[in-house]
Amino acid sequence: MTLKNIVFRLTAILALLLAPIGPAFSANLAVPTPLLDVRASYNLLMQSAYAPVPPQRILDGAQSALQKLADKHHLRVHLPAMKATDDTGNIAQVNAAIQVFAAQTRLPLDDVAYTAISGMATAMGDKWTQFFTPKELREFDQALDPTKIFGIGVMIQEDLQRKLARATFVVPGGPAENAGLRAGDLFLAVDGHSLANLPVQGVSNRLRGKNGTVIHLTVDRPGVEKPVELTMTRAAITPPTATFKMLPNDVGYIELFTFGETTPDQVAVALQRLDQQGAKAYIIDLRGNGGGFVKSAIDILNYFQSNQTALIVKERGRNPEVVQTQDGPVEHKPIVVLVDGYTASASEITAGALRDNGLAVLVGEKTYGKGVMQTLTTLPGEAGIKITTAHYLTPGNHDINLRGIEPDVKVAENKQAIFGDVNKDAQLRAALDYLQKKIAVRKP
Repeated sequence: MTLKNIVFRLTAILALLLAPIGPAFSANLAVPTPLLDVRASYNLLMQSAYAPVPPQRILDGAQSALQKLADKHHLRVHLPAMKATDDTGNIAQVNAAIQVFAAQTRLPLDDVAYTAISGMATAMGDKWTQFFTPKELREFDQALDPTKIFGIGVMIQEDLQRKLARATFVVPGGPAENAGLRAGDLFLAVDGHSLANLPVQGVSNRLRGKNGTVIHLTVDRPGVEKPVELTMTRAAITPPTATFKMLPNDVGYIELFTFGETTPDQVAVALQRLDQQGAKAYIIDLRGNGGGFVKSAIDILNYFQSNQTALIVKERGRNPEVVQTQDGPVEHKPIVVLVDGYTASASEITAGALRDNGLAVLVGEKTYGKGVMQTLTTLPGEAGIKITTAHYLTPGNHDINLRGIEPDVKVAENKQAIFGDVNKDAQLRAALDYLQKKIAVRKP
């Protein structure tokens, strides 16, 4: 079964869960949205969680959370103990307690309902199962897929010696690249105003502005005697979740910050650009990458492996399902994947698949060890609940949960390391040395 089938099945389950359940929620009654959130959350926890728990535990979680909320506000609230019956009765008990609590304390109904749902999620005993308020859900989505900003499409960092901001990555196809800005350029002035001694955030603020406005830059370019003048027009830019550059001896370097929805497209551009520059090998940097969408990991694996296992998914009450990458032409080049203790989830899926399929060597330190998958569902009131719905194994049938993946070449992170800087990144240096030897062997 493919990952698409898994997502479709979970969507179908959710549609069923949101149907009216019993007389407590008759279609003739106007049920407050927060209580619909409770009902949907309860059913999802009971029916889709990989590791089920007794209904009483979920009820106790809701009651305990409400009691803590009362204590926090120094309120005295009498809530009768909830005793598990059937699902309809259990939902009715939780929602009745929420309504009584809100009426007695005059706290907003949604705040009380969210507290109860959070308590239900915590009661699962799984640190990855989590409830999000609408605000928290927006922030979570923003972290995976940053919203567009109006600027020129460049990432910058401080050059300590020159006390100026330097371009470290220019977004492909953005205003900066189209105007000729290059990685390594130092920003001297914006619209005639000097940027000397201005903090990086201050420079970033000057580069951003209203969509469609013109900006004039003066930059100092390595190897060019006179300052370079550039003119460009600000546009909507999606902050990158993957960057790339060419390292010595034709080794392409791709760093992934997270696995968002647009990350596969960004990796595709990176591979295309690096291939055009003559890349003979690749370093994929997954250090500090806590994961993201599993689908994005599968899509990225499609660029490196053809018709091979990406992972093995185990869902509650079902036989293990093998998820395959697509069948297509792939040019195999030597690959090193950089990993560390913060490489987790979708990052481990990617690293594990490439290593188990004999396509890459892992360099760095043992990964985090998150071998479970979550399904994030948006609730009727725009809140959300993330539930562990599956366990996964790498293609070699390795269970990495709470174990992590040991690298093939163990290299500790050096002090004051600057990731991506060959001279200040011992792990990157080791990866580069390894690949240079591989490239030398492959030469005719």
